Amino acid sequence: MKYYVFITKREADVLNFSEVCEESLDKLRFSLDGSQTFVRYDNSQPFSLAGKQEYSESEVADIVKGSEWTSDEPI
Repeated sequence: MKYYVFITKREADVLNFSEVCEESLDKLRFSLDGSQTFVRYDNSQPFSLAGKQEYSESEVADIVKGSEWTSDEPI
């Protein structure tokens, strides 16, 4: 099972990407203001993310549909 956690940009800058499914910082999706992102991992929570609230894929999908993550303005 995959789990997701939200982290700040600062946390993403120092994240050990070998502990998560994403490959690098440039592969992450950030909130519109650039302050938050999320990562996913399998099974147990990596030590570097200990204590973070875990979300399911459907919960993350609902969150990123919000105004902090998605703009109504045309590109």
